[in-house]
Amino acid sequence: FDFSMNKNLSDIVTVAVHSSTQNGIYVYVGKKNLSILIKKSQLAKEPENQRPTRFVKGDKLDVLITELDKEKRKISLSIKALEEKQTKAAVKKYGPDLEHADDKLKADKEVVLAAVKQDGLLMTRVRETLSCANDKLKADKEIVLAAVKQDGSALRFADKKLKADKKIVMAKTKAEIKNFKKLEQEAHNGTD
Repeated sequence: FDFSMNKNLSDIVTVAVHSSTQNGIYVYVGKKNLSILIKKSQLAKEPENQRPTRFVKGDKLDVLITELDKEKRKISLSIKALEEKQTKAAVKKYGPDLEHADDKLKADKEVVLAAVKQDGLLMTRVRETLSCANDKLKADKEIVLAAVKQDGSALRFADKKLKADKKIVMAKTKAEIKNFKKLEQEAHNGTD
């Protein structure tokens, strides 16, 4: 367990796949090849990628330490947590302006959803810059609803089917009323 002495919670470590089972994958960590199971649910963010069979003996992987109890000699590792951490870092770095992000991030629902929640008008840039595969995100009700809640005018960039969705139209109306009231208050106060 010497491996963990200089490690902390949320550290990223590189491991080597030893074997896979239906419950997850066993990986070796440290110089003494400590074997640790990464549970199936921690193999990826997306459930369809949580297949232990994706991994082959000898694969090198970066993982995040999600639990570390040096006294009890317990350590938990996660690829999923690392992916989530990287997603959050990407949204922080690129914010709502994803046009300079790589295509993989532009196609990542979690990244686009987080960015849309920061700036509803992102849908303009999403529509202009994303590939055909990313058109699926413009048809994703959760993303469109989050964008419209930020700015009702974002609805014009959504998939045609969602433009008639009652819940989304109501959110658009509420956002526009809120924006109108804000503008009215600013005009009343004499501010820009």
